[in-house]
Amino acid sequence: MIPKTIFVYNTFLRTLLVSDIDIVDSNDVVKYIINPNSIKRIYVFNNLLKIDTTDGNIFLNFSSNTEVNLAMPILQSRIDTLKSRVFTPITV
Repeated sequence: MIPKTIFVYNTFLRTLLVSDIDIVDSNDVVKYIINPNSIKRIYVFNNLLKIDTTDGNIFLNFSSNTEVNLAMPILQSRIDTLKSRVFTPITV
């Protein structure tokens, strides 16, 4: 099912947690929280950005093919950045 929510390429990502990716809609409402290690593949189909994760598929609907093509490298960069970080567990 294709979502009716429209995402905007320069505002669809927000990182609140140091290890997860928050995806927000055009109203700044968090729609998805994704662990970058659960992402298997991302790709563009028309104006959709499809994210295949170990938990299922996520479809992000952008207003145009141009906008989704701008969004994809932004998301890929965020994934690469978070995957490259080394997190040290804190023991209490």
